[in-house]
Amino acid sequence: MTENKTLVTAFGLVMGLGVLAYILRGRVAPPAITEVLNRTRVRIQIEDGSTVDRDLREFPYSEGLKVYPKSIHGWVPAVIRCDDVSRPENIDGKTDIYYPMFYSEGFNPDHTSNGFPADHSVVVVDCCLAGMFLKEIVIDGVVVGSYAPGGKTFFWIHYDMVDGRVWVG
Repeated sequence: MTENKTLVTAFGLVMGLGVLAYILRGRVAPPAITEVLNRTRVRIQIEDGSTVDRDLREFPYSEGLKVYPKSIHGWVPAVIRCDDVSRPENIDGKTDIYYPMFYSEGFNPDHTSNGFPADHSVVVVDCCLAGMFLKEIVIDGVVVGSYAPGGKTFFWIHYDMVDGRVWVG
């Protein structure tokens, strides 16, 4: 009987992952997510001490954008993960840059924190940086957050999609 339960559980897990893969395939990012990615770069200090400004979508360092169905809370979640190495041959599968985004169209659930009007569309990012290289998040040419190796960096970035403002907390 235990073998049957294990088989059923494994089958359920595989089917669940298959359904998730089907849901994610072909999802198109809302224009607000694309705008956020167009405005944002990660500046990485590489092995030789020079810096590279990298688009979070840059292949092969990025795993690509994953967009999920609208949540029960009303926002559209999307996430992008990247490696911080300077050359493709050094990619090691680690996530050194984690940039999950949550797009709220026509409402700002965090208006008491970010100070944007409650009826503005926003993209909220729970930014996390790690790894062996110094990194900075650059939005519209301005550094808004940084990470030094050995430290812990997690911060909030809010993009007001109505007037373009950015709040970092």
